[in-house]
Amino acid sequence: MFININNNLKDLFKNIQINKNDYSYTEAVVTLFIYKKFSKEDAYLLNTFIKSHLKFNNNSMIFIFTNMKISKTNLSKRVKIIYFPFKKEKLMSYRVAFNYNIILKFQDFKKIYILDTDLIAIKDYNYLSHGKFDVGVTICNNWPKRKKFPVNAGFLLIQN
Repeated sequence: MFININNNLKDLFKNIQINKNDYSYTEAVVTLFIYKKFSKEDAYLLNTFIKSHLKFNNNSMIFIFTNMKISKTNLSKRVKIIYFPFKKEKLMSYRVAFNYNIILKFQDFKKIYILDTDLIAIKDYNYLSHGKFDVGVTICNNWPKRKKFPVNAGFLLIQN
């Protein structure tokens, strides 16, 4: 099943061009914001996500993959909306495959922050990446009891 989901996403990503040279920023904040049906609260959450990252992450271009129709006229030049269709797939498998494809697509950026939309910046992320590493993940503390999802896919940091 995961291989099918990943192959479907690979096909979607073939049509999306991310060229680092098109942007003057060395870092990318990326989020997947897809729902079957959007509520007003979802729109407010996305707006808060955008505002917080614009304020605290000055070195970052913000990429939002969404199926929501968003007016681009009032958005900052640092925000790129990329239409991404809603698929009826297993959510966590879809997220993992999405994250994998994001890592491949954004490999020319110095740092890639792949975040859930409900993660709001309260200060810049430079302090997170002082050490040497390739990928930073958050671990789900109770995964041995749950017997699934050891890595929280809601926050990934990739340093190229």
